[in-house]
Amino acid sequence: MAHLAGFGALSQGRLHQPGKGGYGRLVRLEAIVGEAHFGVCVQPHGLPQRQRRQSRTVAGSSARSRQLACAVLQLHDIDDGDLALALVVVLGVSLVAFARSGREATAAPRLGDHWHTAYDIYVCDTYRGKIVNENDPNGIHTHGDGLMHIHPFNSLASGKNATIGEFFRSFGGMIDDTSIRLDTGETITEGFDCGGEPTVLKVARFDAQDRFRAPQVITEGLDAVRYFKNLEAITVAFVPEGVEPPLPRAERFTFLETVDPRAISSGNSEAPTTTAG
Repeated sequence: MAHLAGFGALSQGRLHQPGKGGYGRLVRLEAIVGEAHFGVCVQPHGLPQRQRRQSRTVAGSSARSRQLACAVLQLHDIDDGDLALALVVVLGVSLVAFARSGREATAAPRLGDHWHTAYDIYVCDTYRGKIVNENDPNGIHTHGDGLMHIHPFNSLASGKNATIGEFFRSFGGMIDDTSIRLDTGETITEGFDCGGEPTVLKVARFDAQDRFRAPQVITEGLDAVRYFKNLEAITVAFVPEGVEPPLPRAERFTFLETVDPRAISSGNSEAPTTTAG
């Protein structure tokens, strides 16, 4: 029986290679797909022990690390036709991986896109001031205008990496599932009292073109919350468990409409207004 480790059975039965003493060839097929490095070793089962190679997987310590995978195809004996079949199967696996990697690499927002998201930070019952630090290492930043500007100029801020976590990191801040750090250096952590109840850190995602549609409220994996389209609105809020974060302030939308008039929708009415920040 022949099988490809990690991919299940390839074929059944004994494969023959007449006249070659049961020793086939050792073939390594490699493909670099995005950030992943795929390798397959084709090895006859009958090789002497000293000639055998062990399969191994070396995984990086982070999502951006290269991964090396070498699956050993153990065959009793092999002829040219069976070797060709094995290589076709391996090539097919590589092409599937390539297509998946390609979709991720081209997922919006892409290099050259320029999106805008209104945002606000809400603590218990008070809106906080705008982020004013305009540092931008990768393409997600603010101009101190109450908007997140998303126009990636490298892969660290595009596709699945276009996240509010990247926005916070751009100005030296951070966000996790319990706390945030602002550009002033202030750290706010959930659990403090608000109206007699402990607060919970939440991220609410609104559609700036349909503002009073119910938001998506997220409480886990906040660093990885992605931007999905142009003209969103996000409120990062510390509120009690049963309280829904409010929309960003009206002036955030006013400026968003100035930057991109498509944010104006006849169905939108005024969001909460305050003169602070």
